[in-house]
Amino acid sequence: MGRGVAVLVIAALVSFFLKTRAERKWRGDERFTLIVWNGMMTVASFDPVTERGLKLILPPELEVVTVGGRGRWQVKVLPQIGEKYGGKWVADSVADYLSVGYTAYAKSDNLSGINLWDRFNWWQWSRKVRWEELELKTLPGVVEAKAADGQVYRELSSGFKAGMSGRLISTSISLEGAEVTVVNTTEVDGLGSHVAEVLENTGLAVKSVVSESSQAEKCEVLTGSEPRKVAISYKWMLKYFGCREGKDEGLGEKEIKIILGKKYRQWWLGEGS
Repeated sequence: MGRGVAVLVIAALVSFFLKTRAERKWRGDERFTLIVWNGMMTVASFDPVTERGLKLILPPELEVVTVGGRGRWQVKVLPQIGEKYGGKWVADSVADYLSVGYTAYAKSDNLSGINLWDRFNWWQWSRKVRWEELELKTLPGVVEAKAADGQVYRELSSGFKAGMSGRLISTSISLEGAEVTVVNTTEVDGLGSHVAEVLENTGLAVKSVVSESSQAEKCEVLTGSEPRKVAISYKWMLKYFGCREGKDEGLGEKEIKIILGKKYRQWWLGEGS
């Protein structure tokens, strides 16, 4: 009986281990970026190739244009609003406003709620990474503004793109040299360019941004053949944007095409958009 119980326990542990590993967000190649809030909002990110990390501290008065069409909210109240819309909405909104990708989010410094495999990798890597701490408000393009009631807040201006350039690039993705075409079928002007900025901040080269009138239902990432030479970039795009795989025989071995559709528009602007 005791031996049978031991076998069951071992089987359960192996099953848990395999499930946790399969559900991990970080695969070990690309940049690992966490959005953490516990009194203050921080974007902490390291590159496993360079072993350098950046902790970007967001000012509490930064006003974020949130995803899902849920308005503009200052960073200091986002966690509270997130109690209604969820932690993923908070992280999605912060990442989208900054035009950066992210791996996972946490509501506390002990990273509770994150996949155990990812948590272990983060703790293991963070000890050997050389960290730089930077306050977002010191970057170009983070400007003060005044509301109608006289309240002062901060927002991002057009100069922020240059201020963030190169800071959160994933070296492994950049080295693959993939060229991406963004196809916007959402009928929302500027959405394709916005996604292009996220891709460029990750280290991808955007070849062109085009619009098409025939609206796709869900986003799709396409390659011409088996994407061996751009595998890291391709897998990251599939996972981050939640797209399905596709083929376009007209694409070269280092070319990738992403088609933005109705589902992405709804995520960005809300269900009724």
